[in-house]
Amino acid sequence: MDTRLLNGPTVPRYIYPFDLRRQPHLDTDVVIVGSGSAGLSAALTAAEAGAEVVLLSKAVLTESNTNYAQGGVAAVLDEARREEGDTLEAHVTDTLEAGAGMCDEVAVRDLIESGSDAIAFLQQHCCAFDIKDNKIALTREGGHSFRRILHANGDATGKEIIRSLSQAAEQHERITILNGCYVLDLLDQDGHVVGVIYSRKGVRSAVIAKSTILATGGCGRVFRETSNPAIATGDGLAMAYRAGAQVCDMEFMQFHPTCLYHPSAR
Repeated sequence: MDTRLLNGPTVPRYIYPFDLRRQPHLDTDVVIVGSGSAGLSAALTAAEAGAEVVLLSKAVLTESNTNYAQGGVAAVLDEARREEGDTLEAHVTDTLEAGAGMCDEVAVRDLIESGSDAIAFLQQHCCAFDIKDNKIALTREGGHSFRRILHANGDATGKEIIRSLSQAAEQHERITILNGCYVLDLLDQDGHVVGVIYSRKGVRSAVIAKSTILATGGCGRVFRETSNPAIATGDGLAMAYRAGAQVCDMEFMQFHPTCLYHPSAR
């Protein structure tokens, strides 16, 4: 796959001028921007494979969309733990039907087929899902033909996932976590990304890395009223776009439909 950057868009390439010869910077194997479930799991996977990782968090590890995610996680577990009659193919069918023709079937199958391994990964890092009769408790929700939804602490599933992954990342000797970092731009050389530049406590610094992962979440805070946390401002999308990356499916916005408007609430 060709991972070279395309020609940049008609916006300024960088937000601020900088000169790496005059600014402090770190060198690492992998730099990850974002500290939700995606960023933390990527950091742990890379570190456990032997890489040195720098994880940049805009706020603190417990402030992310994942932390506020209620409901549960859908996965078809191994045969001993799944509901009788449930299969990966049944989960794919349910998902495609619920998607009303707008799903990428390849992506759907990849996601669903990796579901059981993802749950095992979370359990390996001490995520405590609800238990019933000495097995993971499974419930059924809208759009699903079988009971395949896992919860933690009732509806606080996201909070438990972040608790467990944060704790594991903080304890890993090959993961360096920097809180309070506002990442400004991707750095590129000869058409390839080589790290990021960020601001922390008013000081601009950089991380030079062999691999750069953006796990910055969405941009729900572009709306005046939203249930998204204050940090969901679309920085990752913007910096990738400025660097020349292609973006797609921008019409799909994450929001929670079951909140009430009130003029004095956020």
